[in-house]
Amino acid sequence: MSRNIKKIIAKTLLLTLLIPNISVNAMESNVTTNNESLNEVVDDHGDNLEVSDVESDSIDDETIESDFLEENTTDDIIIEATDEVIDNENLTKEDELYIDGVDEIENIDAIALLDGKTLTQEDNIINSEYEVEVLPVASNYRRSVQSAINLASDYSTYINERYEFDLKAQEMQYYSKLRSKTSANYEIAMAHEDGSYTYLGNAETMEEAISKVETTPVSYSEENSQPVIINSDGRVVYSTYSIARIYKHVNGSPYPYFDRNSNLYSDAGLTKTFTYINQGYVDDAPIIEFNGSTSAKILVSGYQGWINMNTQAKEYDILVYPVNQVKNPSHYYVENGILYHFITSNLTSGNSGYSIEIGKAPSYLSSGARYFSYDGKYFYDGSNIASGLTSLIQDVQTGSVSKAINASNPYYSYYQNLPFRSRTSYSAAELNSYIANYTQSNSKLRDAGQALKDAESQYGVNALLALGIAINESGWGVSSIALNKNNIFGLNAVDSNPGLAADTFPSVAACISDFTKNWISRGYADPADWRYYGGFLGNKNLGANVKYASDPYWGEKAAKYAFLCDLYLSGNVNSLEDTNLYQLAIFTSPNQVINSSGYLLYNVNNHFNNYSAYVGTPFIMTNSNKITVAGKTCYEIYPERNTAVNDGGEKNKYHGNYNWNDRGYISASGIELINESTNKIPTVSYTSHVQSYGWQSWKQDGQTSGTSGESKRLEGIKIEINNYPGASIRYSTHVQSYGWQDWKYDGLVSGTSGESKRLEAIKIEVMGLPENYEIMYRVHIQGIGWQDWKYNGEIAGTTGQSKRLEAIEIKVVEKAPVVRYQTHVQSYGWQNQVSNGDVSGTSGEAKRLEAINIDTRNLPEGAYIRYRTHVQSYGWQEWKTNGQVSGTEGQAKRLEAIQIELVGAPGYHIEYRAHVQSYGWESSWKRDGQVSGTEGQSKRLEAIQIRIVRD
Repeated sequence: MSRNIKKIIAKTLLLTLLIPNISVNAMESNVTTNNESLNEVVDDHGDNLEVSDVESDSIDDETIESDFLEENTTDDIIIEATDEVIDNENLTKEDELYIDGVDEIENIDAIALLDGKTLTQEDNIINSEYEVEVLPVASNYRRSVQSAINLASDYSTYINERYEFDLKAQEMQYYSKLRSKTSANYEIAMAHEDGSYTYLGNAETMEEAISKVETTPVSYSEENSQPVIINSDGRVVYSTYSIARIYKHVNGSPYPYFDRNSNLYSDAGLTKTFTYINQGYVDDAPIIEFNGSTSAKILVSGYQGWINMNTQAKEYDILVYPVNQVKNPSHYYVENGILYHFITSNLTSGNSGYSIEIGKAPSYLSSGARYFSYDGKYFYDGSNIASGLTSLIQDVQTGSVSKAINASNPYYSYYQNLPFRSRTSYSAAELNSYIANYTQSNSKLRDAGQALKDAESQYGVNALLALGIAINESGWGVSSIALNKNNIFGLNAVDSNPGLAADTFPSVAACISDFTKNWISRGYADPADWRYYGGFLGNKNLGANVKYASDPYWGEKAAKYAFLCDLYLSGNVNSLEDTNLYQLAIFTSPNQVINSSGYLLYNVNNHFNNYSAYVGTPFIMTNSNKITVAGKTCYEIYPERNTAVNDGGEKNKYHGNYNWNDRGYISASGIELINESTNKIPTVSYTSHVQSYGWQSWKQDGQTSGTSGESKRLEGIKIEINNYPGASIRYSTHVQSYGWQDWKYDGLVSGTSGESKRLEAIKIEVMGLPENYEIMYRVHIQGIGWQDWKYNGEIAGTTGQSKRLEAIEIKVVEKAPVVRYQTHVQSYGWQNQVSNGDVSGTSGEAKRLEAINIDTRNLPEGAYIRYRTHVQSYGWQEWKTNGQVSGTEGQAKRLEAIQIELVGAPGYHIEYRAHVQSYGWESSWKRDGQVSGTEGQSKRLEAIQIRIVRD
């Protein structure tokens, strides 16, 4: 029999296997032909399968039965027929066969099957008398395509206000799944770049299927194809390198709504919820690990957590795609010097999605290129989608970053990592100008700048970060919740019912006050609160984003608007005024935050099991100088709070009023700087010339220069301002015999050396500091001791009393309200001025207070203090203001009571208490005009404390 005839018979039998509806009558010595041949076969997607021509030979008696499915199996071979009708037409090419989705088969040889076996003569499903070769497995999968349910009308209003939801909804109109080839629990298939799948084999257990995929080669696999596992529901449940599409299913069907969130767990058994996400905001996440076919570990917004993928469950949350079928993944790119994050709405096709402006692009990222990152820190070359995603997944799986292009230089978005405990350099008027430029006239954000700045000062929440949150949550102040409820932060607008559940406020200012005090200062920035994962915007791994929002990019979006405000007000991405104003650092190991007395405020731990700050959370360093506190080498920082967290919880929650003069101190080891501050926080350095000792070593930022208890005079001083370009410092000293000297500048000597002349007083001024900073200093005086702090040109020391200065302390501080007071004491006269809760007067000496004067610094514009006293024999006196004397001098009349008020300072309160004859210190502080002391009891006041507090 001729070789061509044999080939015809072999190929006819091949078609019998591929298309068992065809009936073939063939005998070795009698082959019937009718000069009609197969021209096309319809594949499982409805596309054509081309069948080649074979010279003049033909195939006889073709019979097609529609909607009939027959499977022919041998070992792992299963071949499914199409149910389409096949017509007879002339064959066109010799000895070739094409099957859609599979490589061209030219020479039909025995091949290695999936399990590594080779078909033998006995295994051959074709009778050996026909002398045909063994056939490969090459059957494509069919898909079921259905339309998703339309969005519910009662939910559409809020969805239309979220552009992310609208984009995702458009990509959820249709869904499909594969039709299983067998009754096995799992099938192994080859996934191709075009989205098609070719059947390879099956397995009864997930373990068996994974073993075949990972350990057994497939001889005919395409260069850019990869094996996958498909479960009995027609869903891909495993591929070595794969991406999850966040797509919630309920009762086995897609759920095209956004009122249900998807939990992320810290364990594969899905018992320990860590955070949550919503499919409306995120579409793709790399899969790091599979737990059978029930859960997968994914990387989303910096967090590695487990998510439900069990298609047998009532609800599951992801679909699995091999990386070679990903066409539109989320990625980063650079344009005009700005780094953007593109968030996809459909990872498998098209270009649907939106972009977030992150900040000024780092130098190692190039314009016009694509980069992959799912933590925002490490970037991978995205010029080839499959290989870039594979490199990223390989690194995450091994806990490495070696394949990242910035492996040794992680990127930290400034505003996304800037602690809430910071202050923007922009004024209320500047914030208002930015808001006005981008909002319509009815926006609830209009003129909110002052309320944001007031809250920043009072509650310790950066006004620019708060504005960024408000813009993102309220759609520039025109969302229905903002317009109808004055709720610009979406407070209590839960995903299941945002419009009805959201809180209502009498004014936008009231909303800002509630948000900054109760949600941030006493909540997301308070280590004693259960929602605290670091007091910064953050992502799904650390920061407010962990618990605040189902949007994994909520932190990025709020930071976006802070950056865009800085860009607008600065005018150029290369000369940003607010970005990098502070030096940021992160904890890289456990630490403690203590106060200046060494008292523990809160711990820094590397786990989330107790109330503390956490390793990886950022903080602000006030300067780069190391100082000794309680015997430890420390850096000074802005703490999350100035009271002890203790055991945390409701009983230890922070009161919410932040004091910008308070500092925390941390061990100098176990930290890492994460940015390069361009506008350094100003610092001051100084050295003094001391009697007998000469010039001392340089001191910085409040350290003591000079001596106390040694009766040594200061004879000269040099002072410098550091870390703030354009700032200058000047100082003048009052010198024994010579009086006031000329102003000296920036490190020049004021005073004398070698003349044995004492310094008696000093005044210091700084020019060119940021608006919210000032210079503060105090001196130790012969016979008097430490004087109270002086500010900006005030005289520290004495003149005309021949008293030497013995020591000095100087520091640059952020401006904050200060109350200062001075009392006239029986027998002693006027005492030194003290401030902010210090004691003025005496106790245990039976000395009466006879008069008092009080003044303030750094109150809001137009605010002032007033006070009046109840005097022996005279009763209540008239109100006095701003340093005027209340009481008497030289009349031996006791003060018996006092009232003090702040006028024109909303949000601030004056508190005070007196030490009263016979009673001692009052048990509670009086506030805002209440009477401290007694009336009609002839009891003298002996001492007083006064302080300013915030709401």
